[in-house]
Amino acid sequence: MRKKLTKNEVLASAKKYKSKTEWKNNHYSAYYAARMNGWSDEATAHMPQKKSAWDKRGVKWTKTNVLKSAKEYSSKLDWKKSQTGAYQAAKKHGWFEEATAHMDDLGGSLKWTKPAVLKEAKNFETKVEWAQFSASSYVAALRKNWVEEASVHMRSLGHEYKRCVYEISVSNEKISYIGLTFNFDERIAAHKHTERIKNLIEDYGENSINYHQLTDYIDSEQAQILESKLVQQRTAEGFTLLNIAKAGSLGYKNDRKWTKASVFADAKKYNSPSEWKKNSVGAYQKARKMKWFTESTAHMSKKTPDYYWTFKKILNAAQNYETLKAWREAEGGTSYQQAVKKKLINEIIEKAGLKRGHAKKNSMTLEQAIELAKNSDCLTVRAWRQKYPTAYKYLLKTKNTHEIARVIKEKRELSSD
Repeated sequence: MRKKLTKNEVLASAKKYKSKTEWKNNHYSAYYAARMNGWSDEATAHMPQKKSAWDKRGVKWTKTNVLKSAKEYSSKLDWKKSQTGAYQAAKKHGWFEEATAHMDDLGGSLKWTKPAVLKEAKNFETKVEWAQFSASSYVAALRKNWVEEASVHMRSLGHEYKRCVYEISVSNEKISYIGLTFNFDERIAAHKHTERIKNLIEDYGENSINYHQLTDYIDSEQAQILESKLVQQRTAEGFTLLNIAKAGSLGYKNDRKWTKASVFADAKKYNSPSEWKKNSVGAYQKARKMKWFTESTAHMSKKTPDYYWTFKKILNAAQNYETLKAWREAEGGTSYQQAVKKKLINEIIEKAGLKRGHAKKNSMTLEQAIELAKNSDCLTVRAWRQKYPTAYKYLLKTKNTHEIARVIKEKRELSSD
């Protein structure tokens, strides 16, 4: 299995070369890793940024100047190489067809002979990269049936029926994410832009986050079984799993049948996004893809996932209170429960300066207890007692529980009207 390049290895590789082209031609895997992970600017900071004569004169790429530039070239490839600024401006502003009407479509005098194709293909690690970054040579290989020979050194990627199992973990911590993908590099690059991984990096540092491809690209069903077994193993070992989807989810469904109407109708069957995703992942993913998600889940109750509660967010929540007791009882105690679950409670108490002592006697009044009952979402005394145990104890002591029962009964009657 191919070893993943670290950021330090990529930066070290870049320092050996004087230009992006030289780096790309001599160490493409490092060049590609920099692009996928957002390290390109840092890696190439020492390289001179080439500018055409027009750029050096500070010419603004208006339509007139772009068309004038294009007339100097007989092929799109030559124009792109020599006048990148003009070429990109034409693409961006919709002038490209007009500017290149007189040019050859095949790239000027460039001839993709078999030796040239085989040499070009060696710059890439997968057929996807080859087709993306050197389309003309790839098309030539397809036409001449040279693809198999040219790609013999390339690693295979997965597809709908082939997936690999991978894991994201944190050094010296029992935190893990287990997943399936048909393109490990692109999947990891996407993960790095998610709230989950950004929070991990913020809490533990970028160098502590590990990304491992655990298998080759294997049959999807086999990959599902291995993923489920690994999830069970990590759970038994006491790991906190960051997975949202149920183990074994391929993350792919044929969504052609999901129209907007059918997605919304399907969403109404469920009470929460997690329940919807678990039972109807095709509709759920279609809603995400088409940006219908917020509207289609408006009726659902939203639960903040565990990974949202980073150390910093828990600390910020705790600092709103003077005592541990007040924090624990506020808003259902969500941030407090997360601190306990993640074993951060003692550190949070110390850094937030929370007082552990009991509240003063008679700090609660009957009026405050009644106000709590009126403003809560509880429709039974039992539910209210569980949510506000301190207030309920006060009412027991002062023999005023009947007052809360009266208030909640009135609320229940109003809600049923």
